[in-house]
Amino acid sequence: MMILLFGVLNDEQRALVERIFHEHRVHFQRISFKIVKSEEAAEDVVSTAFVKIMDNIEKISEFTLSPNDRFLRYHSEKRFY
Repeated sequence: MMILLFGVLNDEQRALVERIFHEHRVHFQRISFKIVKSEEAAEDVVSTAFVKIMDNIEKISEFTLSPNDRFLRYHSEKRFY
């Protein structure tokens, strides 16, 4: 399922998901294991978390923009009538 979702992301979004995965996967895994007490269940939890990350990557990508970039994106998307 993750591969299918990964295919609908653009290059910038895919790179962000990969960066989040590589930087935080181990930490997510440890936290999940402490909660569910099973390696297999922890992997399922982390997989589900990354599906949610991919589902919300547009919102998440806003946090990675500088304040100036957010301002420019907001005003470039705003329609004046």
